[in-house]
Order: sequence, then C-alpha cells, then structure tokens
Amino acid sequence: MPEMADALPADEGRSALVALDLATGRAVARYELPAGRPHVLGDVIVGPTGDVFTTDSTSPALYRLPAGGRALEPIAAGEPFVSLQGLALSADGQRLFVADYAKGIFAVELDSRRVRLLDAPRTAGILGIDGLYRAGESLIGVQNGTAPPRLLRLRVEGDRITSVEVVDAGHPAAPDPTLGVVVGNRFFYIGNSQWEAARPGGQMDPAVKAEDPAILQVELIKSGGALTPR
Repeated sequence: MPEMADALPADEGRSALVALDLATGRAVARYELPAGRPHVLGDVIVGPTGDVFTTDSTSPALYRLPAGGRALEPIAAGEPFVSLQGLALSADGQRLFVADYAKGIFAVELDSRRVRLLDAPRTAGILGIDGLYRAGESLIGVQNGTAPPRLLRLRVEGDRITSVEVVDAGHPAAPDPTLGVVVGNRFFYIGNSQWEAARPGGQMDPAVKAEDPAILQVELIKSGGALTPR
C-alpha cells in the first residue's frame, strides 16, 4: 500500500495470507494472491474446523483457505461487492456475514455460495463498518465511517437485520476505532488506530501527535444480552 515503508515497485498491489509461529514470530507459510490485479487482504478469521477466511478490499472478494489447503480459493468476487472489510461466521457455521464499507452487510452461504445483501431498517445507518464480529446470536460492528464513529449491535433473522442498537458513539478514547476480538464475555477493540496520520512511504503526518494505543472493552452481559461499554 502507499503507506508502506521501503516498498519496492514490484510489491505494489501484492497481498498474501501469512501463517506465523507465535512462539518465534517466524513466517511458516505464505499464501499469495495471483498477480494481475491489485489486492489488499485486510481481515481474517479462523473457523472452528480450521478453515481460514479473508477479504480483499481492493479487488473485492471473499477467500477461503481450507484446513490443510495450499492455496486461497475464491468463494465470491466482484459484483455486488465494493469494499469488503470484517467478517464473522454464523452460529451454525453455515453462513459468513461480511461487512462492505459502501453497501452494508452481506450474508454468504458457504455451501451454495449464494450472496445476499441483508435488508435493514430504513432508519438504521450500517455503512462504514470496518470490524465485524459475532457475539452469541448478535453481530458487533465497529463503524468508523460515520461521524461520530460508533459501536453497533446487529440482530439478524434470515436475510434481514431486524434491529440495530448503538452501543456507544463518539467515545473520547475512540476517535478512529478499527478491529477487535470477542474473548469470553468481553469485546476488546482498538480505539485510536491513528490511520489519519499515515502518509506515503511510511511517514507520519507531522501535524498529528502519535498516541499510545487505546484498547477499549465492552462487557457482554448474558442476562438479557445487554452490552455495557467501559
């Protein structure tokens, strides 16, 4: 990407899924997308059977690396996608919910590969979602494409988002929230990615003061399914 430091011309538009040994940090496997089109793999999840799923936001596509596989396989690509971001498996593992920054939330059937843009309440704004996660029967969306940025809980029934709850908005420690993770009964997410300070060549905007990372948490209370930001 343009913001990368010390990039070579031959690296432009290249993107790969890399497996790391967490004990040593050593790369143990690399699964690169073919040349010919620009790619940016940005979000990745691992399913319960070991399949890995990832999204390309530049040449929009959803990919799967089967457990034990040797190459990324496209599940769905091109239209109707525009800018794919976060993704989450349904509770039964049969569907992938994928956030499209410009269109909303798609549901992709893994067996048939049917793609459906979920209907949503007319008054709900669900564009600009970056991170997407499943918490029980709900989806958690980190929405940084709105002013102010927000944290959403989405309830899905069939091919429709039945309700959108704003869990938090404009948190002072989260001017540019991005990705997170559900751990047990809590959701942790990055509040200040500071992406607006990135400049070409790996430089920082001198007018923006670098900050220590801010990690926020939301407690997922099981009784009634309420969310409490902290």
